[in-house]
Amino acid sequence: HQYLLLGQIYQGLGNAHEAIKAYEQYWFYYHNDPDTLNKKAAVLMDIGQYDVAAEDIRISLSMLSVGNIGALLNRVRYYLNQRAFEEARKDLEQVEKLVPEHANLFYYWGRYHEEKWNYQEAIHYFEKAKAAGSKQHALDYKIEELKQMLER
Repeated sequence: HQYLLLGQIYQGLGNAHEAIKAYEQYWFYYHNDPDTLNKKAAVLMDIGQYDVAAEDIRISLSMLSVGNIGALLNRVRYYLNQRAFEEARKDLEQVEKLVPEHANLFYYWGRYHEEKWNYQEAIHYFEKAKAAGSKQHALDYKIEELKQMLER
């Protein structure tokens, strides 16, 4: 389990390449843990490797009989990057059925509406995410930025 721990440490330190290597080592030994692929996919997307991350997300989701919230939200992030809004919306609705008050669900609904230029709705969801304890960075800045855009 040391590789998983190392991956999490490197990810927390912002060392994406070492985190990816550690997650890959863990996956080599414990290839029945879809959460490891999901963690690796998040790091890959952090460094802009969305296409590589998509395969890890696909494998992670195929291993689960019930939707994995983290993997579904990672797929939403991927879809938003690809501007595949219908697919993103479907996954958000699936997560909403499973955990309707999840902080990251609110965050990604906000991102969805922001990408579709529905700034008022985006602000609403970002504020809900903040109130629910989302750990997404710079939510205050994002909310203020969108409010300024509405004023223009």
